[in-house]
Amino acid sequence: MGKPFTAYQGDGPYVFVCYSHEDSDVVFPEIQWLKDQGFNIWFDEGISPGSQWRDELAHSIERASLFLYFASPTSITSEHCKREINFAIEQKLPILVVHLQETVLPSGLAMSLSSIQAIMRYELSELDYKIKLLQSTGRQIERGIGSVAQTSTTNKGIGRRITLATMLGLVGLAIAAAVMYSTTSPSTSSAPGTRAIVRLPVNLDIWGPGHRSIPRSAAISPDGKTLVFVATDGTGNNILKLQHLDQLSVSELPGTVGAQGPFFSPDGNWVGFFADEQLKRVAVGSGEISTIADLTTSGEIRGATWMSNNEIVYSVGRSGLKAISISTREKRTVTVLDEERLEESHRLPHNVAGTQSLLYSVFRGVTRSHEIWVLDLSTGKQQYLFDGLAPSYSAGHILYLQKESEDRGSLWATPFDLTSHSVTGPAKLAQSAVGGSRGTAFAVASGGPLLYLPFQGTPHTKLVLLDPQGTARTLAEVAEGKYFATPRFSNDGNSIAVTVWNTAISKAAIWIFDTRSSASYRFIDNGNAPVWSPDDSAITFTIVGLGLFRQNLGTPSQIEQLVTHDRLIWPNAWADNGKTLVYVAVNPETGGELLTLVPGEEPQLTYSPGAGPVSITSDDQWIALCTFPRGLFVGQFPDVAYPSLVDEEGCNPNWGDNDRQLFFSKRNELWAVEVDYTSAIQFGEPRLIANLGYRHNAPLFDVDNSGQIVMAQFSYPPAKPAVVVMNWQTVLDP
Repeated sequence: MGKPFTAYQGDGPYVFVCYSHEDSDVVFPEIQWLKDQGFNIWFDEGISPGSQWRDELAHSIERASLFLYFASPTSITSEHCKREINFAIEQKLPILVVHLQETVLPSGLAMSLSSIQAIMRYELSELDYKIKLLQSTGRQIERGIGSVAQTSTTNKGIGRRITLATMLGLVGLAIAAAVMYSTTSPSTSSAPGTRAIVRLPVNLDIWGPGHRSIPRSAAISPDGKTLVFVATDGTGNNILKLQHLDQLSVSELPGTVGAQGPFFSPDGNWVGFFADEQLKRVAVGSGEISTIADLTTSGEIRGATWMSNNEIVYSVGRSGLKAISISTREKRTVTVLDEERLEESHRLPHNVAGTQSLLYSVFRGVTRSHEIWVLDLSTGKQQYLFDGLAPSYSAGHILYLQKESEDRGSLWATPFDLTSHSVTGPAKLAQSAVGGSRGTAFAVASGGPLLYLPFQGTPHTKLVLLDPQGTARTLAEVAEGKYFATPRFSNDGNSIAVTVWNTAISKAAIWIFDTRSSASYRFIDNGNAPVWSPDDSAITFTIVGLGLFRQNLGTPSQIEQLVTHDRLIWPNAWADNGKTLVYVAVNPETGGELLTLVPGEEPQLTYSPGAGPVSITSDDQWIALCTFPRGLFVGQFPDVAYPSLVDEEGCNPNWGDNDRQLFFSKRNELWAVEVDYTSAIQFGEPRLIANLGYRHNAPLFDVDNSGQIVMAQFSYPPAKPAVVVMNWQTVLDP
């Protein structure tokens, strides 16, 4: 095996490696791994050709912060290794011995090394070995830096000594993530006192199953020592788990089934969270749990912050911010949506500890843009600051997310004066390639560490046909950065209209595929959520921010606008032989509303609030609909007064098998249940049909009358663990 890298030649702390060349195939991967973790490594590759190699070798040993000796039957008989280790012992260097295999040391060497730490590599698993090697190297090199500091004034890495020791004491995080560890290497350009940025990957099990664009949320305690995050139990239910950064174990917080959106109290003793349409809290130490209040607004959980006055400011659904007092249980409105600006929600509030400053995000639905605002709680004054998402205040800066695509963004830090509520300088990039796009992919402690979830890579997406016998056939695949959504069969089953999203530019287009030949063509740009007319002569679709439209197939014709709506809206079906359009439109006060429309007449409200995607039986008698956040229901149509619950987690319904089966998505899976509505409506036992590979709010499948299923299937590369970044504030230094 060739030399893995160039030996370190700088002035910073480094590890001197002693080994037998016959062990190179084993040793080189070991020292490469240590180098990847941020340690500077010197080995005999660093001796210049033709130089006085003994002098250079001695000089390299003298200046080392740690002497790492790989012991083996061949290395103990090597004259070079004998001279090197004896010289290191004479110089009183910190020494770490790694036994590659069972080796009996010569009596003299054994006596000299009797008090030296040793790692028996051959007795340990790969994971345990790397844990010990990482911990021991860190501790020993720390001692070496200390001893060098007493005798040398040229070591420009001395200023990092305390930081390095502190970070290596938190190595348990790396253990939880298969001991992946990296840190910036001390360099000659670093001034004394410069803080090293240390990244510690940690496995939080935070990504939903098969889904990497909307991570479950996490929070970090105000003192930066504890993480709380949403994970899943053995049955797939959300639960809260706790990770103390100085411990290896992860513990479950009892009584938190169904939890979402955790956040810490200012003293770090409590964790607030949402579950069962309630706002709750659990004690970090005792596990004591209590309900703070019932939620009066339905919809997606959009963040909360625990104020120093014992109020909780939170966001749910499409609304402004609300607050509730923990002591009195009194509720109040904090902010109100500006209808003229087409604001759809105020979300992700963050109270700057000890101040009257409340940061929050404003989402504007038509432009799909996010803005960061500040509210002065003492005066009620609201002020726009800049575009961005999920603001947090730390180290004199507002840290926030800039969305780059549907599944990635970057973290930026803008200096901010809390007294004048003014930006005092340009933004600086704090962390690139952050996963997710909703602001739940990072958390930061005031002046402390940063937790973020890395960008997980782009999914591979394909459109798959599943025949009634379960045989799958790939109909089409899309390039990286694009994905399929909302596929819909034509009524004759020969064509599929499907939305193709381009995540890089957040634009959609509708394509039509022939199910027999796989031939395809682009139907219309900017369209989304296609629905066929009963005779398959036209397609109804939405354009975000404009409304619903209809376009004939075949011969070109002018697009007909059916509904004008400046917020989210999507068509679901044509009823009454194509005379009545059934659709859902977002109302900022009530969420999704189910409406019917006879073109040329006024829309009629059928169901509210919180309506989501629906499907209607072919006789127009029954409707399946999902509501946010309650689940999947079936009721009579058009009078949807008392629907029956099908599944608490189901959504995106589609009738199939002549309306005798209801297909729906649940998490990242496709399910089906038999429905009997001959008398009192009854449901059979749900059964799993297929894995969609992705959890998405939009429908990813459709079913035709013959039992054929079309699915948009997603597959991702292996998940990357979350990362805790110590001293991230270094990037803000001038």
